[in-house]
Amino acid sequence: MRILFCLAILGGAFFAQAQAPLCVVGQPAAVNGSAIIDLVNPIANELDSVGQLHCVTYAIEDPILREAYLANKFKKPERFYTLEDVLDAAKVLNAPYALWIEGQNTNLKIDNRTEKALNCHVILYKNGKKVWDETDSQTVSISNDKTADETIRSVMSSLSSKLQLGPLKGMAKYPKGGESPIGKGQSPIIPETNDDDPILNDWNAIQTKVKLYISDGKFVSAEMLLRDSVDAAPSDPARRKALIDFLQSHNQVDAAVAVTIASAEALGDPAMITNAARILVNANRIAEANEIVKEAITSDPNNPAIQVILAEIQLRTALPDQALKHLENSIKAKPTADAYMLRAVCRALLGSEEGVKLDLDRAQKDDPKILSNQYQKVASILEAAWDNEGPDLRALFTKANLKRTSEEVTDGVDAQERMAKACLALLGENAPNPKFEKSHGTRLLALNLLIQTITELKHFIAKGDQESLSEARIDFGEMLKTLAEAKVQFSKESTDARNSNSLSQF
Repeated sequence: MRILFCLAILGGAFFAQAQAPLCVVGQPAAVNGSAIIDLVNPIANELDSVGQLHCVTYAIEDPILREAYLANKFKKPERFYTLEDVLDAAKVLNAPYALWIEGQNTNLKIDNRTEKALNCHVILYKNGKKVWDETDSQTVSISNDKTADETIRSVMSSLSSKLQLGPLKGMAKYPKGGESPIGKGQSPIIPETNDDDPILNDWNAIQTKVKLYISDGKFVSAEMLLRDSVDAAPSDPARRKALIDFLQSHNQVDAAVAVTIASAEALGDPAMITNAARILVNANRIAEANEIVKEAITSDPNNPAIQVILAEIQLRTALPDQALKHLENSIKAKPTADAYMLRAVCRALLGSEEGVKLDLDRAQKDDPKILSNQYQKVASILEAAWDNEGPDLRALFTKANLKRTSEEVTDGVDAQERMAKACLALLGENAPNPKFEKSHGTRLLALNLLIQTITELKHFIAKGDQESLSEARIDFGEMLKTLAEAKVQFSKESTDARNSNSLSQF
């Protein structure tokens, strides 16, 4: 019934809004570097309640846009889009109107105090041409007495009123829920429910059908069914998690982050924000993940889960000393196998072999399969860290050649040797996860080449033997080459594992 209902909308059969012209609504990703605030849905709800326009939000979740996309009328709406995308969609949908809304938080001076406020700027287009441009002058303070949501609603109401008095003046109103005459040969629309859709009411049936779609390569159909299943039961966390996992496994990172943040709000679970950061981290979009985590830790600085993800971000940016502090705080507040595992990785990069063994034993005691399950994350962190270690070691060669007995050189060489041995202790002789067996073996070879390089470099430092220095340079080059080979193998194994997980999760 859902698909037929959406097709009816596209065909002009949505009689409750039949005489209200379509308007596609969108907003930029951010304005002047401020955080993204959802203004599309609030302004669309406000305009729909008046009924002079029938709004279509520029998002894959919108049923009208979704059906047009499935009909190959335009490209899939992404989380980050442009005004041109919105205007193109309006043209494809034969929507005479398009609305572009921008908003940002700002500071408002009231008497001798400063309060936060929201300013919005709206541009209305008709048939592709700008017909109205307005900045709302009513900035409403965000205080204890008025929440951010109420502020947004107030500003949207003000903008809607200005539209009614301006470019929409005199247009008929067909508010949602209002009555509209039924013409000859027309039948009233029956409100959409899930009662007549056994598939959407049966989570097991949904999982079976999604699995079939994936095995047949019908990934768009699988995604749409999962989205529909969330619409049918928005408070079911299992459905939301399945959609997020699907999007993430198919490299739809922005969509997965958007659904995760929306789920945090819908389920009233702010802790899910750290999951959004985790998705970005797994996609190696560390800077974006760091922005999310910084906002989260500002509101809840002692949250152990936030401390752990922040530590991981710092490990991936070669800051193990700072990461260790956050892991210590997390373990003190709430000891978990994940935190111990990550601290083992941290101690490996800091060159503490004994510390690695202690943390690894504790993590595996709480979760015997943790190294197997988290091997991909562990290897990714090590790869990122070693990318930074390469230049450090290369610099040691130069310094050793200039003054081989300096304290800086001997300390640096010792630190590299401790790090390599501690990482070997962390990884173990055998691949903990068979999916990554090939890259694991190559990675161990690279670490052993590093130890061999250090041994030859130490011989040069002690004896001044130029032949040892030459051998060290050769082994160092082989080590870098082997690490690069391991990275290529690991990338392929990760892709294979992701494709395998995509099917096995259902």
